[in-house]
Amino acid sequence: MPQNLQLTRQPNGANIRASEGAGTTTLLGRDARWQVFNLSAARTVVLPSDGSAGDVWQISNVGTGVLTLQSSGLNTITVLGNGSVSVAALVAAPTTAGNWTLIQKSGLSYVYATGSGQSTSNVVVPFATELLDTNSEYNTGTGVFTAKRAMVVRVATAVRTDSGTPSYTIQIRKNSATVIRASVAQIAVTALCEALISLASGDTVDIYCGYSSGPANLTFSTELQYVSIQELL
Repeated sequence: MPQNLQLTRQPNGANIRASEGAGTTTLLGRDARWQVFNLSAARTVVLPSDGSAGDVWQISNVGTGVLTLQSSGLNTITVLGNGSVSVAALVAAPTTAGNWTLIQKSGLSYVYATGSGQSTSNVVVPFATELLDTNSEYNTGTGVFTAKRAMVVRVATAVRTDSGTPSYTIQIRKNSATVIRASVAQIAVTALCEALISLASGDTVDIYCGYSSGPANLTFSTELQYVSIQELL
């Protein structure tokens, strides 16, 4: 948030809406500054343009549908699952996404998982022990994260093999295509990878082990192996 932005009209009352499905809700400047939606399907919420710089809106979603928050010019500001977001107008009569700034957002996606196992072929690395999955987007059986909405995520992974053929790569993949990889030429070495990835709804992320030469029998270490997928504000 800009250092010199003075927040003027804070949310001072809530409008708790009835359950709603797909469609569009266009807010007006006179509406309550805190809008609570209970969505059963994807819905677009359009902020008003008849306001002043510093106006604050809080948009909450307590349902299962995805909420897309847009400016009055129909530019997407953010996408929200189950959670809340607060935005402030940077200028009077805001019309574009750039005329708004995010103050706070809850309901972010965050996954942290560990795991161990063996592999005799190219494989998605197993992370079967899920320690955190805020929006139920990670499948411990397949090792695949599936985004429920558009987001930008920071993906970090560490993989260590205790035995096997010491010639392989660890890859962070989006929709089964490599984003970044780390090559390993010996066992008992921890491979580290990190990437920022823009995801659309339904896009997938996984950690893949690809062999550089011949078959292998890799043993993955639980203690020194993890995947972290964190949505950025």
